[in-house]
Amino acid sequence: MGFHSDFWVVAGTAAPVIALSSILLINDQLTLLGGVLDAEDLASEDESWYGSLSFRATFLYFLNTSSLVIQVAIFLSALLSLATEKNSISLLDAAYFQTCGLFLLFISSALMVGSKIRLKRFKDIYRRRVDVKANAYAFRRIAKAHPKPIRARR
Repeated sequence: MGFHSDFWVVAGTAAPVIALSSILLINDQLTLLGGVLDAEDLASEDESWYGSLSFRATFLYFLNTSSLVIQVAIFLSALLSLATEKNSISLLDAAYFQTCGLFLLFISSALMVGSKIRLKRFKDIYRRRVDVKANAYAFRRIAKAHPKPIRARR
């Protein structure tokens, strides 16, 4: 197959845009991972949510970094092909890798939203538990201050 400069211009233009999206998502993923690590102190040993969320955050980071590496490789191939006026890799391989990188970006974006929701739910549940414990403590203090039970009037 002959050299197709138009294909390499399109591939070389799309790769940095997809890579930029990956970089922006990596920032969100690191924020999520930081939130998971902060919430580790809140998790008791009987709760398995932390392990699954921690694994998910790490897996998302791996997926997104893979997408970024693929886009850098496609961008490099496009530049080399345009400079040498020869296809550095086959056009089908370039299209396949570009599509795989875009798919990985989509999957990690979708899973990222789910992970953020799970972390928010856990923090809400934890806050409710703390509120219940604080209310129970306050009730015990009031009960100790007033040893006689308060009876309802009939």
